[in-house]
Amino acid sequence: LLFDAALRAARARAMCDSDAALRRLNAISRHSTGARGGGCCGGAATSGGDVDSARGNDAGASGGDGCGCGCAARGGAGGDDGAAASASACACPSTCACMQPCSRSGAPSRCATAAAGAGAAGGSERITDGERNLAMERAKATFKVRELTLYLDGGAKITAFREKAMRELEALPVFRQDDRFDLTRPESRKRTMEKVRGLYRAFVKDARSEGGLDMRRARLEAAGLLDPGWFTRNGVHFGLFMGAISGQGTQEQQQEWLPQVFMLSIFGCFGMTELGHGSHVRGLETVATYIPESQEFDIHSPTLTATKWWIGGAGQTATHCSVFARLVVDGDDKGVHCFVVQLRDTETHAPMPGVSVGDCGAKMGRNGLDNGWIQFHHVRIPREQMLMKHAQVSPEGVYTKPPRAAAAYGALILGRAHMVKDSYDVLKAALTIVIRYTCVRRQGEPFREGEPEPQILNYTSMQARLLPTLAQCYAFYFTSRFMIDMLDRFNEKDGGGGGGDDAEAAEMLPDLHATSAGLKAYCTWYTLEAIEKCRQCCGGHGYSGYAGLAAMFADFAVQCTWEGDNTVMALQTARYLVSSLRKLRDGQEVQGSVRYLAEKLPASWDAATAAQVRDPRRQLVALRFQAATLVRAAVAALDERTAAGASETEAWNATAVPLLRASKAHVYYNMASFFVHGVEARMADEAEDPSLADSGVGAICKTLCDLFVLHYMADTMGYFLRSSFMSPTQADLIDREVAASFVPVRANAVPLVDAFNLSDFVLNSPLGRYDGRVYEAYFEQVRRSPYGTSTAPYFETTIKPMLEGADVGGGDDSDDADDDDDDGSE
Repeated sequence: LLFDAALRAARARAMCDSDAALRRLNAISRHSTGARGGGCCGGAATSGGDVDSARGNDAGASGGDGCGCGCAARGGAGGDDGAAASASACACPSTCACMQPCSRSGAPSRCATAAAGAGAAGGSERITDGERNLAMERAKATFKVRELTLYLDGGAKITAFREKAMRELEALPVFRQDDRFDLTRPESRKRTMEKVRGLYRAFVKDARSEGGLDMRRARLEAAGLLDPGWFTRNGVHFGLFMGAISGQGTQEQQQEWLPQVFMLSIFGCFGMTELGHGSHVRGLETVATYIPESQEFDIHSPTLTATKWWIGGAGQTATHCSVFARLVVDGDDKGVHCFVVQLRDTETHAPMPGVSVGDCGAKMGRNGLDNGWIQFHHVRIPREQMLMKHAQVSPEGVYTKPPRAAAAYGALILGRAHMVKDSYDVLKAALTIVIRYTCVRRQGEPFREGEPEPQILNYTSMQARLLPTLAQCYAFYFTSRFMIDMLDRFNEKDGGGGGGDDAEAAEMLPDLHATSAGLKAYCTWYTLEAIEKCRQCCGGHGYSGYAGLAAMFADFAVQCTWEGDNTVMALQTARYLVSSLRKLRDGQEVQGSVRYLAEKLPASWDAATAAQVRDPRRQLVALRFQAATLVRAAVAALDERTAAGASETEAWNATAVPLLRASKAHVYYNMASFFVHGVEARMADEAEDPSLADSGVGAICKTLCDLFVLHYMADTMGYFLRSSFMSPTQADLIDREVAASFVPVRANAVPLVDAFNLSDFVLNSPLGRYDGRVYEAYFEQVRRSPYGTSTAPYFETTIKPMLEGADVGGGDDSDDADDDDDDGSE
C-alpha cells in the first residue's frame, strides 16, 4: 500500500512510468551495452556516456536531447532494456519526484521514481522486491538528495571530482573488486603495490591540471575506501616519511630528499614505534651516537625491545626510513630525534650492512600493507642525515636544542587530524550498506493483518541502534570539516613545516595537538564499535566476508592504536584541559577549544518544552556545563591527591578515570558545537539564497543535530541528574524528543545515505547495492567464488577415507603396536 501510494505521488509529480523507473534503478549500477539517453534530475542526454558518473553505464539506443529530469516521457531513450529512441519532447512538470528542478545542466542524481534513459515498460527483467523497497524509501525524501551531496562535498566542482575519481578507479584493472575478499596475503601485497604505482601516475597527471589538489583528495578518499592497505602504504611514504623530512629537515635536506620521495626513486617508512614502546615516545630505546671524528651517527638497537615494530612498508617495500632514536652527544642523552637511514639497496633490494629487517606476519587486517620490524647493528650514517630544522649537531659535536619540544611531531598531528575524516568516510560506507540492506530485507510477523513482513529498519529496536549512529556520522562530517580548516589555517601560518615556527602558529599548536588527539581517540573508538553494530544489524549475512563489514572492521581496528593509543590520546587531551583550567586560576587567558572553561555556568537547565529542548543554544549550555564541571572535578581530585603527598604522576594515575570522563565530555561538547554552528550557517545560506531555499538540507541537518545531541545527553543523563542540573521531568522530555527524532530520520534514512554518493563499486558489498538487488548480487558473488565448488579438493585424501570407514577401527598403527605389547595381565 505504501509503495502504491508513493508511485501515485510520483506519477502525479513527474508522470513517471513505475516499471521504467524501477528498471532505471537496475541500470544505475549494472553494465550493459548501448548509448545513454540522459541523466536523472539535471543530466542532459548525451550519447554513449555514463548515466551517473559514479554508478556505471546503461544500455539502449541513443535518444533525443531531453530535459534531463529523467521522466519517462522525456527525450532520449535507452535504458537497460534497449528500447528504441523516443521523441525529444519533455512531458514533466518543473520539479521531478526527487525534488530536483528540471534542468539540462548539473550532475545527475539518483531519483527513485525517475526513469532517465529507461526503455519502454514491459522489459524482460523482473522487478525485485528490493528494488520496490528502495524506490518506496527514496520517494519519501523531504529534501533534495543532490543538494545535500553538493553541500557535503563542498560544491558541484568537488562532487564532479569525486564522481570522476570513482569512475576512473572502476576502470583501472588493478582496482578490480570482485576478488578482493578471496586474495591470499602475497596476492594482496602485490596488488596493493601495483595500486601505489597506478595511482601515482594519476597523481602526477593531477599535479599538472587545474583543480589537481581537489582531484587528488577525491582519489585518496575513494581509493582509501576501496583498499585501506593501499591508503596506508601510500600515506606512510607521502605523508609520514615525506612529512618528517619537510617538517624537520632543513632547506638543504629537503632539496636533497624530497625530489627522490616525489619521484619514487626511494620508498620511505616511518620508524617510531618499537617492540617495547609505542605511545611513550620519550621511552624509545634506539640510540644514535654522534662520532665527531668521522662526522657520523652510529644507529644501534641495544636491546630486543628496541626493535622497530609495526613499521608500515618496512616488511618488504621500504628502501629508507625516518628513524626516531635517542641522540647521544659526548655521552649525554639529548632525547629523541629523527634520522634518515637507508634500509635496502635500491638496485638489489637487499638489506644494507648492519640492518636486519623482516615482516611482522599475520595480523588482523590491512593485509595489503607489509608491516615490518627493523634492527640496527651499529649502522653508520653521515651527520647530514639527522634532520636538523629544529635541533642541530655541528661537525664538532655541539648540540643546539629545538625551541619547542612539540616541533618534532607535526606529522603526527597531521595524521591524527585526518583520522577524524577517515572515521567519517568509513562510517558513511558502513551505514550506506546497513541502511539500504535493512530497508530491502523483510523479516518477521506483519504489524497488521494483510501487510507483508516488515522491513527490519521499521523495528524500533533497529532504529534505536542505527539512527543515532547515522546522526553521529553527520556530526563527524562537521567535525572533520572544522579540523581540516583548522589544520589548513595552522599550515598557512606555519608555512607547512608543522613545527609552529610562526608566533601565531606556535600559539595554535597546543590546542591543535590536544583537539586532534581527543577527536582521534573518540571518533575512531566510536567508528570501530559502529562498524560492528552495522555488521550485527545485517544479521547472518553480515558475517559474510562479501558483505564488506567484517573486512572494514578488521582494517579500521588499527586506527584505535596506531599514531597514539586512544587512551593515551584521550589523556593527552585531559592534560591540556587540566593545564588550561590552572591557567585560568592563575589569571591567564585560554583560547580555542577550551574557552568555555572561562564562562559562567548556570546552576540548572531552563528547558521546559519540546521546542526548548531542541533549542541549540540550550543544548550547548547543557553540554558546556557537563564538560566544564567534569574538568573542574578532575582537577580537584588531582589537587587532593597531590596535597596528600602523592607525586604528580601518582596523582595522575589515580585520577585517570575522571580525567577520561572530562576528556570525552570536552570532545563531545566541541563536536556538538561544530554541528550546531555548521547547521546554522547552512540555514542562513538557505535564507539568503533563493536557489537553496527549497532544498530541505538545513532542516534535515537540524533534525540530525538534535538527534545527535539529545541522544548523547540521554546516554549521560546520570551525570545531569546527579549534579541536579536537570530534573527527572526534563530527562523524560529528552527521551521523548529522541524518539520523536527517529520518525523523520527513519523516513529519510535511505536518502540520507544516498547523499554520501558512494558508488556500488566503492562500497563493494552486495548488501548495499543502490538498486536493491541484494540477494541476486550476493548469490552471484558467492557462486563466482573460487571456493564455490561443489566437491572439496581434499575429498580423495580426507573425506572419502572417512566415508569408507577408515576411522571406524578407532586406531592406527601405533594402536596396533600397543595391542602387541599386551602382557595379558588382565
